[in-house]
Amino acid sequence: MPRTNRLRKISYVPALLSALMLLGCQQPSSPSDEELLRGMWKLSKFEVLHDSGWITFPWNAGGTGYLIYDGRGHGSLHITPAGYSELRWPENDSLEKWTIHELREAFIDLRKNYNYMASYQLDTANKIITHTRLSHSRPEDWGVSVQRRYELHGSDSLWLFPLEGDHPRRLLWIREN
Repeated sequence: MPRTNRLRKISYVPALLSALMLLGCQQPSSPSDEELLRGMWKLSKFEVLHDSGWITFPWNAGGTGYLIYDGRGHGSLHITPAGYSELRWPENDSLEKWTIHELREAFIDLRKNYNYMASYQLDTANKIITHTRLSHSRPEDWGVSVQRRYELHGSDSLWLFPLEGDHPRRLLWIREN
């Protein structure tokens, strides 16, 4: 092989090594919002904006909640007020035997339970997530779409800010392992 061909081949080696070194030094790509949202979240705070600042939303003081995003456009939410898990139905297992007071109390207790299944779409440019409710604990909310502005803080905390309604609210969710 003539010397010029050998030199040309050798001159490609440093360029190739440099390219491989640069590729090896690149930082791994950051996870997408979709990847960060995927999983189960536990409600940590539910607050409403008051004249004096953000205060705990009275309906959920001491309550709990869970939010699940499956990463494929499906989600589920369940929020209950304090004491909901300790509610007990009257001993009568036949509705015909319940008093009007027992029926009224059961209905009020059931309305405190807030849950729905939804499909969701992300608008990552505007940090908006739209939930289209497929089913809901309140029949009047079936099929309703709602929007939340979202803020992800690392991979373990998520603020949601509902955009509908007259009073600004925010919910802080912490990732469950």
